[in-house]
Amino acid sequence: MQESTGKVRPIHGDAGKSAGIYQVQIPSPATCDGTTYGTCPLSTITTMAQEGIYGHSSTSTAPTAPGLAYWLNAEGGDVALAVRGYNTGIITDSNDLTDIAMGTPAYVSDIANRLVGGLVGSPRPYTC
Repeated sequence: MQESTGKVRPIHGDAGKSAGIYQVQIPSPATCDGTTYGTCPLSTITTMAQEGIYGHSSTSTAPTAPGLAYWLNAEGGDVALAVRGYNTGIITDSNDLTDIAMGTPAYVSDIANRLVGGLVGSPRPYTC
């Protein structure tokens, strides 16, 4: 929810390759793109949340867009590594989570700050 800030119709920062609350990679069955404010069905928003948590795939094999649960399991419950993997699809350096080939360098720090109550631009920002 970093990029979408909780909105169901976020502006895509990756040239339209992802959609929804969790910015799940398209093709995804859950999108509110093209709907007007207040008309996105609750079932679609629920599917967005499920895809962000559990991932989605176009086959019955490994997810084409792994969710947070996949990354938490893959990284032994390490939240920082899990959100880095979720954001970029790969962890290039587990000792420097800003070292990435694509994605948002400060993603892990931004999520950590939100978890402890800090927000970017708030009067009391945290620096995790």
